[in-house]
Amino acid sequence: MASEVKIGFLGAGKMASALAKGFIHGGIASAARLIASDPIKEARAEFEKLGARSTLEARDVFDESDVVFIAVKPAQVGDLLKKESAHIRHRHLIISIAAGVTLSKLEAAVPEHIRVVRVMPNTPALIGASASAYALGSSASQEDAAMVQRLLASVGVAIEVKEALLDAVTGLSG
Repeated sequence: MASEVKIGFLGAGKMASALAKGFIHGGIASAARLIASDPIKEARAEFEKLGARSTLEARDVFDESDVVFIAVKPAQVGDLLKKESAHIRHRHLIISIAAGVTLSKLEAAVPEHIRVVRVMPNTPALIGASASAYALGSSASQEDAAMVQRLLASVGVAIEVKEALLDAVTGLSG
C-alpha cells in the first residue's frame, strides 16, 4: 500500500518540502510517514507545517525511514553520509538531489551494496510541475527505479537516464 512508504529527508529546505508536499498530495505517504533532519530550526519549522515531523539528528531519519532523500548542500553530502554510515541499512534506498554529487561519490560515502539513485529535480517541483531526470547506482534495482518514478511523478514528470546525461537533461528541463 502506498501510504506505508516511510520517507526521510536529510535537509528540510524548499526542495525537501516541495517533494514532501507532492508525496502527501499524491497519496504516496501520509505526513505522519515523513521526517526531515536539519540543523536550522526555521527549516524544521517550515517542514513541520506540512504535518510531518522534523528532528535535529540525521540518525533519526535513517532509523525511521526506508527511502532517504539527501537534500543538503552538495559540499555537505560526503561528510554527512560518512558520519551517518553506521545508521545506513540495506533496507534504505538513498536518493540524492544534491547537484553535482556523482553516483561514484555517493557510493563511496555509504556502506557497500547500498542502493543509491541520483536525481536532478528542478525548481518547478515547488508547484508540482517538475521535469526530473534520475540515474541508478550500481546496486539499485528496477524496483528502485519504479519507486523513484512513482515518487517523482507526484511533483511532475521523471525520466531515467544514464548518469552522463543528467546535466544535459537538467539544462533542457529548466
